[in-house]
Amino acid sequence: MLEMQCMGCMEMYDGDLNACPHCGFKESEYKRIGYHLAPHSTLLDTYIVGKAIGYGGFGVTYVGYNAILEKKVAIKEYLPGEFATRSPGDTTVTAFTG
Repeated sequence: MLEMQCMGCMEMYDGDLNACPHCGFKESEYKRIGYHLAPHSTLLDTYIVGKAIGYGGFGVTYVGYNAILEKKVAIKEYLPGEFATRSPGDTTVTAFTG
């Protein structure tokens, strides 16, 4: 049995299953908006980024996991649309000039 971490709730589950038994999340059906971080991205070699759970004019909130503390977290990314952007598939934020 291959254990997987659900990018919808950060619980571990049997990777042979089609969906997470804890929250029903199906990673194969997840539609990511281009400028959002991809699930499984890591930040500071500590945080695992899950699915986006909210976004607006000032940024994006993700389900996350602190691998050092072994705790679920919310990751809030400050990404104001009028000042910065990210290219689809990239993790680097570009600030607008002017």
